[in-house]
Amino acid sequence: MLTRWAIRPAATPKDPQRRLLLVQASMTDVQALIRRVGALCGRPKKERDGTKYNFSFYLQEIGEAGLSELRAALNAMNPKAETEDNPAPAHTPSPAPMGPPKAASPPASGTTASPPGTALPSVPPPAPAAAPGKELAGAEGIFGAAPPGLAGFGTPSKPPSPIPEIKTKPPVPPAPVRSEAGDGLISLFDESGRTPAPIPIPAPAPAAQIPLAPPPAPIQLPPAPAPIQLPPAPAPIQVPSIPAPAPAPAPAPSGGMTPGLQALAAKPVCGACAELRPWTTLDNFLVGAFNRFSHAAAASAASNPGELYNPLFLYGVPGTGKSHLLQAIARQLASQFPDQKLWVTSGPLLSTAAQVAVETGQQQALQLFAQQAKALLIDDVHLVEAVDATRGLLTEVLHQFLDNRKQVIMTSAYAPRLLGGFEQALGFRIAAGWSGDLKVPGPDKQGDILLRSVREAGFETSLDELTPLREIMGSSLSELDSHVRRLRVLKALRQKTGQDTSIPEIMKLAMTPETPSQASTAEEAQAALALPPTSAEGQAPLALGFPAGTEAHARWALRMIQETAAQNHWSFQYRAGPLIPYDPNQVFGTPFHLAAEIRRQGVPAALVLGPTPGTDLAGHENEFRHAVSHLIADFSVRLSWVSFLSIKDPFGHLKACLDMEPGA
Repeated sequence: MLTRWAIRPAATPKDPQRRLLLVQASMTDVQALIRRVGALCGRPKKERDGTKYNFSFYLQEIGEAGLSELRAALNAMNPKAETEDNPAPAHTPSPAPMGPPKAASPPASGTTASPPGTALPSVPPPAPAAAPGKELAGAEGIFGAAPPGLAGFGTPSKPPSPIPEIKTKPPVPPAPVRSEAGDGLISLFDESGRTPAPIPIPAPAPAAQIPLAPPPAPIQLPPAPAPIQLPPAPAPIQVPSIPAPAPAPAPAPSGGMTPGLQALAAKPVCGACAELRPWTTLDNFLVGAFNRFSHAAAASAASNPGELYNPLFLYGVPGTGKSHLLQAIARQLASQFPDQKLWVTSGPLLSTAAQVAVETGQQQALQLFAQQAKALLIDDVHLVEAVDATRGLLTEVLHQFLDNRKQVIMTSAYAPRLLGGFEQALGFRIAAGWSGDLKVPGPDKQGDILLRSVREAGFETSLDELTPLREIMGSSLSELDSHVRRLRVLKALRQKTGQDTSIPEIMKLAMTPETPSQASTAEEAQAALALPPTSAEGQAPLALGFPAGTEAHARWALRMIQETAAQNHWSFQYRAGPLIPYDPNQVFGTPFHLAAEIRRQGVPAALVLGPTPGTDLAGHENEFRHAVSHLIADFSVRLSWVSFLSIKDPFGHLKACLDMEPGA
C-alpha cells in the first residue's frame, strides 16, 4: 500500500513549475495512481535505493490546481500515509512537570530520482468467451492494468468535439452476419488479459513482485530429429550463477536523424501509413457470440463511413481479431472509394511519423494528408505516445477527422475506461462514439481458426496433426501468426534441400518446446568472440539487444544460430550490427526504449537476448517480448528472441533462424 509520499521542486529553465513526486508504494498502488492522475504525473521510475521511496514521477508544468488534485488523490489512497509536509508523529514520552515541550526535528530530504521510463503493462491471461447473446456495446473491459505509453500525458491542446454521449446498446445494423464454423481466420496480437478488478479497487499485484523461482535442474537434451542437422546438445552442467549486471539506466534513443528515421523522412507522410493485408476481409472473419456486435458495427462503418458508428472503438485481448476487422474495413473502403485516400496506421507508426515530421519540418505533409483522407484507421491506439513535441500535431490530425465527421476507427487491447490519459492528451472522448469488445472464442472455434490458418499456409492437414501446435499455444491465439510463419519458412527451406516437408516432420521440428537447460558460461561466451566468421555469415546488419554486461553471451547466441544455418545448407543474410544494451531491471521503460532504438537504426532484423535470471524483467519476459514485437512490427523489422536460460537449446537456435528468414 501507499505508506509515504513527497512532492519536491525540480525546476528546469524551460519548466520552472516542474516537481518530483516520490512514493513508497506497491506496484498495484503505482498502477492505481497512474489510472487516477495519469494526465498529471509522468511515467514511474524505480528508485535504486528504495529504502525511503521506491518510485518517482516527474510532474511537468503542473500548477497549484494540479498539485491540489494530486494531493487529494494521494490522500484518498491512504489518508494515514506519511508526507514530508505532514509526517506521522513519533511517540514521545510526556514532558516532565513544568518542563517546556521539545520541538520535533524536521525530516531529512531524500535524493532526486532520474527521469521516469515508459510503462510496460502487465498482461493477464485472456478471459473466456461469453455465453451467446451476452455481448453488448460498452461492456466492461478485460484488462486491469494501466495501458503503456499513456501515463505521461499532459493537458490537452484542444477540447473534445461536442458529440452526443454513447448509447447503452446500439441498433442492430442491416449488414449480414456469417457464422459458419471454419469460415474465417482471426488476426493475432501479442498479450493476454483477464477481467479487470472493479474501479477503484486496484488490479492484483504483478508477477514481478513474486520472488523468482530457482532455475530448473539440468536435463539431457533430446537429439535433434533427422534429417535436419542441429548443433549437438552439450553435456548437462549446473546452470552457472550469473551476476546481475551493474545498475544502468535504460538507454534512451540517441538523438539526431539515424538511418531508420532518415528512411522514414523520405517516405510519403513520413512513413505514417501501414500496408493493407490482402487476405483479411469481412467474409473470412469468423463470427460468433464472442464478437457479433463488433462485426456488425464494422460492417456498417465499412458500408456507410462517417454515419452511425463514428468514431468506432474496438477492444479486446490479443488474438481476438481486432486487427483483422480494422484491415477488412480498410479493404472494403478502398474498394468502395477507389479514388479517395485512406489513412491506415498504427499507434507506433503514427507516433514515430509525428516525431520525424517535427524533427524535419514536415508537419504540413501530415496535416494535408489528414485533410484529403476519407477515413482514419488506427490499430493499437493504446501505443500512441503523445509527447510534448508531437501532442499538438497528433491532436490536429485526429480532430481533422472528428470535426468534419469523417470515419475514425481505433483498436486497443484496453477498454475505454482505461484510456483516460489518452483521451485527455488528444482532446476527445471515446464515449462520444460506439465501442465494441471482442472476446476469446471457445476451444472448438479456436480449432477452426487454427486449421484454417495452417491450410492457408499451404499444408494439407487435419486438426489431429496440429496437436503439438495447440499444446504450445494453449488457450491464446496471440502467437498463431508467428507459429504459422515458422511452419511456412521451414517447409520452403527444406524443399530447397530436398528434405521431408510432411506436416508431421515439420511440426516435430518447429513445434518442439524450448528447454530451459543452461546458460552459456562466461568462458564460452568470450571464446566465441575470437572465432572466425562462419560460412553462413551475411552482410545485412542485425541489431543485437542484450542485458547490460552480456554482449559476449549475445554474440555466442548469434554464433550458434549461424552454425545451425550452415549445417543445414541454408543461407544466412546477417552479421552483427548495432549493439543495444538494455537495463533488465527497468520494467516500465526498457521495452519502449529498446524498440525505439531498433527502429532508429533502420535494420532489417534484430536478435534480442532475454533478461538475465533474477532481474525484474525476467519475471515478465513474455510480456517484454510481445511489447517489443508489437512496437517494431509495422517497421519491417524481423524479431528473433533467445531466452537467457535457453541459450544452449538447439531447437531455440532453429526457431530464431526461422524467425530471421526474409519472405514467407
